Amino acid sequence: MQSVSRIVARRPNNYLISAILVTLLCCIPFGIIGIVYSVDSSRKFDYGDGEGAARSARSAKRWSIAGLLFGIIIIVVVCIIMDLELKST
Repeated sequence: MQSVSRIVARRPNNYLISAILVTLLCCIPFGIIGIVYSVDSSRKFDYGDGEGAARSARSAKRWSIAGLLFGIIIIVVVCIIMDLELKST
């Protein structure tokens, strides 16, 4: 009798919530790209491509972080410009 061993892979974190928050609060284009990679990660895992799912999850994380940083930089720049405008009047 042969024994069958089954390896159960763990679903990688797809960073969907962080991508959605970046889309709503910081930078829409970067957040949308993060959402696309996040959904792609889940789809790849469901089809058995664990390595591809992890790769897409990392991309979703990177785009979400980039969107967050870009949004923060834009907010800081706008606040500085507004402060300079108020001081000059």
